[in-house]
This record gives sequence, C-alpha cells and structure tokens, in this order.
Amino acid sequence: MEQTTSLEQQRLSISLGSTRFQARLYDSPATREFLSRLPLTIAMRDIGNKEKYAAFPGGLESSTLIHHNEPGQLVYWPTGPGIAIYYKTDGKPVRGGIVVMAKIESGTEALKDADAGEVTFSLINAREEQVRGSSTSARFAPVMPAIGSFCAGPG
Repeated sequence: MEQTTSLEQQRLSISLGSTRFQARLYDSPATREFLSRLPLTIAMRDIGNKEKYAAFPGGLESSTLIHHNEPGQLVYWPTGPGIAIYYKTDGKPVRGGIVVMAKIESGTEALKDADAGEVTFSLINAREEQVRGSSTSARFAPVMPAIGSFCAGPG
C-alpha cells in the first residue's frame, strides 16, 4: 500500500538567488494546486519595500480569503492573479483578499535584502530534510499575507 505524506510533514523550498528559505505549508485546495505545479521558477519583483510579487496566470482555488498579511507569508492573490512573499506589513487590508499557502518561521528579514528576480519553489520532504540536515538560512510556516500595492487605500 502506498503511504502518502501530509503537508505538515513537508516543507516548501524557496530560493531567491543564493538565498534559500524553507516554509511550512498550510493545507488548503490552493496550496495543493500550487504544489502540483512544482518545481516552478518565476520572476518576482519587489513591491513597496514589503513583498516579492509575481503574476500567476491560470489562478488557484480561492474560496477562503483573508484580508491582512504577516511577514513571512507566501500568499495567492486571486485579484491579480499573483503570488507574493511578505517580509513586512503596513497594516492595510488587502483588496480582494489573499489565500495563505505557507509561512517563513524565521529569517524573514533576509527577504528584504534578497535580490528580486528568479525565484524557485520546490517541495522538500521534512523526513528527508531531518535526516540530511538543513542548510537553509530561514524556515517558513503557513500564514496568509496581504499585498501592499494592492491594498485598499483611501478612496
């Protein structure tokens, strides 16, 4: 019988140039759909000194939305559609809402200094990572962010 690995036993590897992070995954339809597209390399740019962002054509399931972000969150923004990794928050609600797929647990400040450009997402089995040891500079944990330039503002 084939044994499946739950999302809680897996980590997402996020590489920005020479900077590598690990993220803890949140179990949701959007996360599972995102993972089905991995490995994935996309060009991301810095937006508002608080997030790395990229358009994400094709979209993901987005039935559960939140409107506030936290540093370290990897989110899907269906309004774009796009994905973002937050390293800072401005406290403003995200227009249209976001789906949190993963979150950095520590080292979020390194995202600010990480070069924008090619970002590679891939899946790591947590059991394998424990056996061989982690060489990552930060760890991710699941949480939902808000997208700065797409936040609702005074109208």
